[in-house]
Amino acid sequence: MKTFEGVLNEPAANSILKKNINPLRVGLMLYRLIDDLQAQFGYSEHTSRLMQELLSDSLRKVLEMYNDPDALMVLVEQTDYEGNDCFWYLDEYDLYNILDCRIMDRVIQKKWNGKYELNTTVDDASTAYTLLRDRYQLYATDRVFSELRI
Repeated sequence: MKTFEGVLNEPAANSILKKNINPLRVGLMLYRLIDDLQAQFGYSEHTSRLMQELLSDSLRKVLEMYNDPDALMVLVEQTDYEGNDCFWYLDEYDLYNILDCRIMDRVIQKKWNGKYELNTTVDDASTAYTLLRDRYQLYATDRVFSELRI
């Protein structure tokens, strides 16, 4: 535990989170390890909580570096060696304070919406209907398709 305290108190330029491909997963696994060590060996609960709070604050700061929700989505969906993803850790250890950053709002919205647009009608699959409707102005510059406008 003394080693963890030393690692967590390192400056940001030398942080263990900075030197990893997926700092979110590494931070969450460290959080779990601190919790397991405290439970297994009866280490001071107060010291463990302080280290976990420091770690969750560091994770929130790391997440603020990301601007693209697609890049962060890859990190969030990666699993650890037991098959647990980021949301499992958030639920298991009540780490919802990590979600208090703007990029995580966008990631959750993207996750909620899913990969595919499901709000369609039967006509949307028709090529003729798509050409006539042209919702995104894909064919507006083509002379042949512009003559078909209704």
